[in-house]
Order: sequence, then C-alpha cells, then structure tokens
Amino acid sequence: MRTGLSSTFVAAAHAQRTGEALVALVSIDHSDLGGPILRAGNYADVVSGGDTYTGVYLELQLPDDVEDNLPSARMTIGDPDLAITQAVRSLAGSAESMTVTFKLVLADSPDTVQGSAVTLYMRDATYDGTVVSCVLSVEDTDSEPYPCDAFTPANAPGLF
Repeated sequence: MRTGLSSTFVAAAHAQRTGEALVALVSIDHSDLGGPILRAGNYADVVSGGDTYTGVYLELQLPDDVEDNLPSARMTIGDPDLAITQAVRSLAGSAESMTVTFKLVLADSPDTVQGSAVTLYMRDATYDGTVVSCVLSVEDTDSEPYPCDAFTPANAPGLF
C-alpha cells in the first residue's frame, strides 16, 4: 500500500467508532473477459473514477506470516448477478489465472484512492449460490527457472 494516506483515512481506520466508511473496491479481470468485474465491499454501489462498483458482501482474510511459504489470502465475495461464478466456470482449466486488485477509498470521497494492493491471482475458486470463495496469491516466481536460458554448446558456444 502507498504511504500517503490522508489524515481522515488514518483516523477512521484507527477509531473505535467513526462516521467515515472505509470501502474496499475490488476489480477481477482476465484477458478472456469482456472487461473487469467491479465490486465494492459496501451495501450500496460505489462510483469511483467513472466506474460503478456493485455493492456486495466482502470478507478478506489476510495471509499469515509463515517463513518459507508464499503468502496467500482468502476472499469470500458476494456474487448477486453470478458474473464471478460464470467467469470461474468459463475459465476453468485456463493456464492464465484471473487477477484481483484492491483499492481502498472513503465512502464520502470514492474518487480519491487512499491505498491499493499489488495484483493478486485468484486460485482454487469455489462457488455456492451467490457467494464465491477463493485463495489470492502473488505470482510464484520462485518456481521459475533461473536463469531462463540454458547454457549449452548450441546457444553459447563460447563457454565450451
């Protein structure tokens, strides 16, 4: 997250009670979708940056800080129009995962993004009625070969 949070946001986040509503905006995307699926962790729709985020139930379980494991979070999100469920079904078996990005805003000023997270990848998605649960993780670059090229006599004859 960025460090330049407004004093109003910080005060609202740390207060036991506040009149400010902190809203998480969620964008779920994939290259095969017609456009991103936009949701807001709010009871009402939120318009931010000219885009309308549908207000839904949103629960986010942050990752544990376990050594030698990639961090992964769990997200449970309402899906009243079944758009996320249909995307999960249509993209089952795809080599490319759906991406999930978060933005934090105040309900009173939704065009001012208070913070955002890195792009996460949706994995192990399950759906039940109008609720979708999934694991969110960062890209696993540890399992990628390094260096990406093999140094063989055919492509690096000067080494042999």
